[in-house]
Amino acid sequence: MVEEGCFRRNLYCRLATFPIPCRRGEIFARCAVISERADAAGAFFQVRGEAAVLENLRTLARA
Repeated sequence: MVEEGCFRRNLYCRLATFPIPCRRGEIFARCAVISERADAAGAFFQVRGEAAVLENLRTLARA
């Protein structure tokens, strides 16, 4: 998973790469998706959410 981050009012913004197939529905349900794209390497999401939620998604991405 690749990510970049910035802090804003208890929410974090991340650019995350998930392998295909990813848990797209869970990502949309648990945080605000700012942008999304996909290629052969995986699905790329720019999301905003609480730190604990983003950490959990990071763990899922490694599984």
